[in-house]
Amino acid sequence: MTRFLPHRSYSAAHSARAAGMALVAAVVLMGAAMGPAIARADTANVQDQLSKTQQEVNNLFQLMDQSGIPDTQKLQLEIDIKKKIITDVISVSDAQIDNVRAQIAQAPIPQTADWQNVVDGFNALLDANEHYYQTISDAIATNPQMTNDDIRSIAAAMEKQKTNTIDPDIKHIQTVLTTFNIKDILGIADARTKKVGSDVDKIYTKGLTQNPWLKTQYTQAASLITDAHRANDMAQSITLNMYADQTDTGTQTFMENLAQQIAQWEASSTPATTTPTSTSATSTADVSSTPLLSPTSTSTPSVPPTVPTPSTTQMRSYIESLVVESLNDIQSAYAIFMNMSQNVNKYL
Repeated sequence: MTRFLPHRSYSAAHSARAAGMALVAAVVLMGAAMGPAIARADTANVQDQLSKTQQEVNNLFQLMDQSGIPDTQKLQLEIDIKKKIITDVISVSDAQIDNVRAQIAQAPIPQTADWQNVVDGFNALLDANEHYYQTISDAIATNPQMTNDDIRSIAAAMEKQKTNTIDPDIKHIQTVLTTFNIKDILGIADARTKKVGSDVDKIYTKGLTQNPWLKTQYTQAASLITDAHRANDMAQSITLNMYADQTDTGTQTFMENLAQQIAQWEASSTPATTTPTSTSATSTADVSSTPLLSPTSTSTPSVPPTVPTPSTTQMRSYIESLVVESLNDIQSAYAIFMNMSQNVNKYL
């Protein structure tokens, strides 16, 4: 790890440098945690901010090295260094949140009341995160008597908030936005599937081969594309119901069935491929409405078991798994198409 200055004997400067580097590293980690798209978009800004921060901290350390400066002044310089780094971390974080807002605004989200609820929910999450950072900034700006212990407490609290709340919020938003990218990809995949299917039909209709391999491969690839649609549609349906009116009976039914699906998924680590029944907010895509689990015959079959609604963390994780599943299915389908292409070209 690069140091701002060579090793020095003064313990306060050494501890300040260590704490400073940890906080500067947090800036980089924030960018990485907020998704590849944001990380790429913000790389230049983050690097520029890091460079400025490093230079300013170097200047403060050089002042601390000067002879004749009282220890009390050196201690204050150490506190100023840490304040500066925290302030810059917040500055970069705010810029990244603004970037997320811009991506929400640019995403091809349907102009419906249900999806507007989702957008409003996303912005509420970002508002809360910005408010948290503003509270920290105000505390630093209005408290000139802040001590080293105060700074350490703030840094620890920021890291906890970032890890437990801010990073998961942004990751969730990015995951949902990815479902719209997947829709675009699936549109292209559908066209490819149709073209390959037409070619395969020609080969067998003309009797160019009796080997069923091409037909089998095509059926497998087409099934994967269908599964990719289903998983992505399900991810969007869950998102819509997450941000719907939770007192609505349709939403409540959806959540109860979803809890069962998530329980099975958590047990098997494999996403389910049916969508919970709901008469409330659902994706505009054609998705299955069959509940995953059927009632079992017990001594009281007419009384359904009490099923808790899934937690926010569970739903976010499940949505992410569905997005990954959809992308993997698309990738696998295209691998099959590529493998088929040489044989198809040979006949046609």
